Amino acid sequence: MKNSDEIETLRRRIARLKAKTDRLQHVEAALRASEAKYRTLYESTSDAVMLLDEKTFIDCNHATLAIFGCDSVQEFCRMHPADLSPPRQPDGRSSREAAEERIKTAFLEGTCHFGWLHRRTDGSDFPADVLLNVMTLGGRKLLQAVVRDITELKQAEQAARTAHMKLVTAREDERRRLASELHDSMGQRMIAVHYKLRSAAETCRNNEKAYLAEQLEQISKACGELIGEVRAISHGLFPPTLEALGLVPTLKQLVNDLEPKQNVSVTCEAGLDAVRFDGKVEIMLFRIAQEALHNAMRHSGADNIGIHLDRQGEWLILNVVDDGKGFDPQDLGRNGLGLTTMAERARAGGGRMEISSRKGQTGVQVSVRLQDQK
Repeated sequence: MKNSDEIETLRRRIARLKAKTDRLQHVEAALRASEAKYRTLYESTSDAVMLLDEKTFIDCNHATLAIFGCDSVQEFCRMHPADLSPPRQPDGRSSREAAEERIKTAFLEGTCHFGWLHRRTDGSDFPADVLLNVMTLGGRKLLQAVVRDITELKQAEQAARTAHMKLVTAREDERRRLASELHDSMGQRMIAVHYKLRSAAETCRNNEKAYLAEQLEQISKACGELIGEVRAISHGLFPPTLEALGLVPTLKQLVNDLEPKQNVSVTCEAGLDAVRFDGKVEIMLFRIAQEALHNAMRHSGADNIGIHLDRQGEWLILNVVDDGKGFDPQDLGRNGLGLTTMAERARAGGGRMEISSRKGQTGVQVSVRLQDQK
């Protein structure tokens, strides 16, 4: 009887052990399938995928070798992440310091997504979109980095900017042509008519034809006012001071022309009067300042508006600020202030535009790198 109980107990233990073994085999099979699936995704993607710790690479897929021009995984893993970058990023920061900062952020926050300028082993650079994610492998905390070459995207964006800049340039050329025709042709003819009317009025007065002289003088006065309006339209289409004197004198002239007509104080601060810049940069900054100034005067309810132009190293920075009621910069569709057009103009001209706004202070800042300074 005792032997039968022991045998039954042993059978139960064997059955439990078999069930555990079956479950382990099932888990192992699932793990192998998952690993195979991950390995397939890892190797089949066209993006560079790599594993790294805080200092070095541990593994990478075949796409990584192709993108960076390495012959083997071993060669790739001998490099520091910063070795796959130029010494400095486009913003001027050290690639090594910036890379270590991004890696630290990813380990602390679990992920980090950013744009980066990478360098292949042959010395050629390419723009990339980088995503870092923390993962645990064998009880060890690692980073999975996915690097996507976005050269074609950047080329398409540059082509769009170039096309937009050509359109902007064509519009400005047409504005310049119309302004010239108004000033040189129509304006001059109206001036001639104005003087002839004044002369005729004087002749009538000398011949004691006072009534006719008065009528001619009224027509002459109206003609003079019309000449002023044509001149204002001409200058609005394309300010002659921009080509003749440059950006700073034109901004100051813009302020001088507007301030007497409005119940608001407008100032222009710039210490670059004698400096000339690339013509496209000057017209781009002038148009943005003009639009931002008009927006502030029409919509902000401000008492004070300031235009500031400054040079910081290789960057030319324009700021238009006011102390008005402010608005939500994110709601571009509702406010209809032409901010999207201003931003597109800035991008087309190789610059960038930033907007900040709260009650009592609104600022439009445009920065452009002076690569083509005259």
